[in-house]
Amino acid sequence: MAQQAFYTKINASAGVQFSGGTIAQATAVLHTNNVLYLRGGSAGLSLQNADGSDRVEVLNDNVRIETNSTERLRVTSAGRVSIGTSTPSMALHIKAGDEATMKLESTSGEPAIFWAPGGSNLKWEQRASASRWQLYQYDESEWVFNIYDA
Repeated sequence: MAQQAFYTKINASAGVQFSGGTIAQATAVLHTNNVLYLRGGSAGLSLQNADGSDRVEVLNDNVRIETNSTERLRVTSAGRVSIGTSTPSMALHIKAGDEATMKLESTSGEPAIFWAPGGSNLKWEQRASASRWQLYQYDESEWVFNIYDA
């Protein structure tokens, strides 16, 4: 199979465009607004460092980020987000090998997690500080579980 030539086109109003070669219809345009627009081939777009160990891939069914040749984050076409796994089974799926899976840190006040099950008026709030952990049930308007460091 003959190799197709790689072409560069410079247009003052449209920027710089690259196309041809093994990337077929892929283009890169440095627009006059100083934004670099990239369009991948029919299967997607991959941005990589020199040795390919770090990359961002925008594919037809997902977007993923890799560092040190390991996938770190994925967003699927269904809108699911995963960290530490390539197959998210929920809207947010985090997988790690030890107890330090997730950290919420507040710059002021107390970090909080809110739960609101779909189709229900039941709402829960979990708060934590250096001296206490609390669980609040909104429909009862009270803290239903408290742990304090005396």
